[in-house]
Amino acid sequence: MIYLDNAATTRPCQKAIERAEQIARSFWGNPSSLHSLGLAAQLEVDRAREIIADSIGAKPKNIIFTSGGTEANNLAVNSAVYTKRRRGNRIVASAYEHSSIHHKLESLEKEGFEVVFVPAEKNGIIDPKRIAEAVDEKTILVTVMMTNNEVGGINDVARITKLVKQKNPDTLIHTDCVAAFGKIKIDAVKLSVDTLAISAHKIHGLKGTGALYVKDGTRVVGYTVGGEQEKKIRPGTENTVGICAFSAAAEEIIPKLQENFERAKALKKHLAERIEKTEFIKMNCENDFPYTASICVSGLRSETILHYLESKEIFVSSGSACSKGARTHVLASMGFDTKTQDSSVRISFSAENTEDEIDVLIDELINAKNTLCGTK
Repeated sequence: MIYLDNAATTRPCQKAIERAEQIARSFWGNPSSLHSLGLAAQLEVDRAREIIADSIGAKPKNIIFTSGGTEANNLAVNSAVYTKRRRGNRIVASAYEHSSIHHKLESLEKEGFEVVFVPAEKNGIIDPKRIAEAVDEKTILVTVMMTNNEVGGINDVARITKLVKQKNPDTLIHTDCVAAFGKIKIDAVKLSVDTLAISAHKIHGLKGTGALYVKDGTRVVGYTVGGEQEKKIRPGTENTVGICAFSAAAEEIIPKLQENFERAKALKKHLAERIEKTEFIKMNCENDFPYTASICVSGLRSETILHYLESKEIFVSSGSACSKGARTHVLASMGFDTKTQDSSVRISFSAENTEDEIDVLIDELINAKNTLCGTK
C-alpha cells in the first residue's frame, strides 16, 4: 500500500496509540468528577493542555479542546460574529479557506453580512496587502489559513495581522493552522492572531480531537450549553483519550519539524522531477510548502485517476476530504479552468513516504494514461 493522502488524515503514530490505550485502561474517570478517579483523569488532561499549548508557543489557559479543526474554526467565526456584529458586518477571508470556514461565510452572506473573498496568487499564497486593502471600518473579522490543504503555500499571517490591525485595530484575526500544524513552526504569540485552529489527526493523532487557541482578552462564545468544561465554551465530558493521544502525537512530531520538512522537501522535489519528464502531468502550484502538491493529469478525470490508483493500492485524493469527491472551490478561486479542476488530484506527504513510492505513483499514472486513453 502507498498512502499519499496525508492531508486528509495521517496514520496514528505508535506513541499516540499507546497513550490512548494507557488512558482508556488507567484514567477512565470523568475529569469533572470530584473523586480521585476524576482528579487523576483531570491531571492527564491538564498535562496534555500544557503540551499542546507549548507546541504553538502559548499558555495552557489559552487552549480550548474541541472535536477537531472544523469545530475550532466554527467557534472562532461564530464568536467573532456574535461579539462584533454591532461594530460592523464585513468579513474578509482568503477565497480558498477550508470548507468549515468557506461554507460558514457563505451562510453568513445570506444573513446580511458582507463577505469579501480574496483569491490566492497562482503560487497558492495570499498577498497580505490585498487582505489589508479589503479591510474597512466595518470589518469585524479577517480569516486566512496558514497553508492551504489542497495546494499548499505558506501565508505570512504575521504580516497580515500587522497590516490589518494598523488599518482597523478592532478587527479579529483568525487563522486555520490545521494543514500547517506539525509541519512548520507556529508561534501563536508572534503571529499575534486572536484565534487559531489545530487538529490531532493531521499530525498522527486520533480523529475527533482538535483545539482552538484564544488570545488573552479575546472573547469566545460557545454555541452549546450543558456544563462547565472548557470554560463553558465547549461543555461536555472531555475526550480524555483523544486529548492525551493528541499531546503524545505533538510530543513526537514537533521536535522533528525541521527534519521532516527537509524530508518532505526532497519528496516534492523528486515528484516535480518525475513530472517534468512526462508530457501530460503538470504541477498546478509551485510554492515552498513541501507536504502538499496539486497536480493535473490531462486527459483523465480526477475520479478515474483515483479509482485506477486505488486498484493498485495507491491512495491520493481529488481535493479536501470534506468535499467527499465533489469539485471544491479552491482551484476555481485561483482561476483554474474547469478542465484543469476536473483532472487534478492532490498528493500529500508525511515523513513515512519514500522516493520509491513517488516513482511507483508516476509509473502508474503513465500506465493509466496508456491504458485508459489508448496512448503510448
